[in-house]
Amino acid sequence: MKTNQVSIRLTGEAIAGGAIKLTDEQAKQLGLLDNTSGEIRGHLKTWGPWQIPVSYRALCGSVEYTPDDKRRYSAQRDSISYYGTRTLSNIRQSGHALEGTVSVNGQKVRGFTSSDLFELSDGRLVSVATIHACI
Repeated sequence: MKTNQVSIRLTGEAIAGGAIKLTDEQAKQLGLLDNTSGEIRGHLKTWGPWQIPVSYRALCGSVEYTPDDKRRYSAQRDSISYYGTRTLSNIRQSGHALEGTVSVNGQKVRGFTSSDLFELSDGRLVSVATIHACI
């Protein structure tokens, strides 16, 4: 399975702590299992002598947050969904992040760059550059 055809939804204990816990099968689908460096970076495409950002390619995901009245802490998440590798286009810089549009499930939605920390089943931590889709 290609990484751009992946669809993984994580809930409960997998997202309860700081790092997102993955099984070996989920890590394999996301392409994290063979990583030995501890990080996966996104790929920025630029244009011209001033290196103007054109597009950014990385793992894409979205988050569903717990309603305000049921939260135990400010950013409590109900679930995280990953859609595989996607390209952020029509990008513009917004401080230290990039914003633009990304295609998820056939729809163009707003997205921005971020990162997630994953914990693999053997205890290794992998920091992954991501595109957060605002769905």
